[in-house]
Amino acid sequence: MELVMVMNKGFRGDRLKAMRVRKHMSLDACAEKLGTNKSTLSRIENNKKTVDSEMFAAILELLGGTADYYMGRVEDPFITHAEYIDQLKKYHLIGGDMFAPDKLDELSQERFEALLKFARDQYLLNQLEKESKKENK
Repeated sequence: MELVMVMNKGFRGDRLKAMRVRKHMSLDACAEKLGTNKSTLSRIENNKKTVDSEMFAAILELLGGTADYYMGRVEDPFITHAEYIDQLKKYHLIGGDMFAPDKLDELSQERFEALLKFARDQYLLNQLEKESKKENK
């Protein structure tokens, strides 16, 4: 079941570049470690060349992150879409059927991210209030 609108259904080269830069790796060094050349890697990063499954696996192994991130399904490179749903349920269990999968399915990625952030913030505020009350006793 797909819970997020996927704008680009293929591999996102910009995500590859972001992770490469995050790891402070040059285009040359990354290409060498992936067993390709600078030109090919540049074309992948610019979405001018597709990525086969072997290259995708090598990218995941070298740079880390989740397949969901590279496919544009989530914004956080280290979490899967299913984990987003689990976190949302964990942090904010109130709301009745608001968090039912069919309701979440209607949300855009941007709204889903905002809802998750709100739920996390509310959970953390609640924890701080509990700690504050304990200290004041």
